[in-house]
Amino acid sequence: MKIILSILLLISTSSFSQEFPMYSKIWRKSEITIEGKTYKEIIPKNHKSFTLKLKPVQDSINIESIEKNFLKCFNEFRNDYGKPEVKEDLELSKKSKEYSKQIVNNFEHDKNLGNGVGECIGTLSFSMLTRITKENGDFNTLVAESCFDLFVISENHMNYLLREDIKFYGFGVTITNTKIYIVIRGKK
Repeated sequence: MKIILSILLLISTSSFSQEFPMYSKIWRKSEITIEGKTYKEIIPKNHKSFTLKLKPVQDSINIESIEKNFLKCFNEFRNDYGKPEVKEDLELSKKSKEYSKQIVNNFEHDKNLGNGVGECIGTLSFSMLTRITKENGDFNTLVAESCFDLFVISENHMNYLLREDIKFYGFGVTITNTKIYIVIRGKK
């Protein structure tokens, strides 16, 4: 139940008025009803259930590989929605990485963003990643792809990630023993 509640925390704060298709190959949208209330969630396409074995995820995760794939995956994500490619701003990525460490203890948007800079923040639980198998593809590339699918159920986040007037983005990731914290920032 604790896992479901942590997933729902991300989902329940999202706006659902517009439907966005999934980007990565391994996730699909679903709904779950708890105490009469229906929530949207993201679950693997090929798995109906899962066992919680975090050790394989902890052993397989490689932050450098995930970071290396971010811009490529983000541009594929944007291309899937008919949006032009963007460039990575290394200074913005540096600041995003620093802030991803801060949200581990205080998960909220940065109140000190510079003028013209916006952000999306999210978490990806290792419990979700236990559902990825080797048959799905390269683990760390799939993790990078999954970081963008986190935002598919939020109209506000998607509208920000798909804006055509924002040409530069920065990506930050911090990994704990059970979660990945993601910060994506953009500027014109």
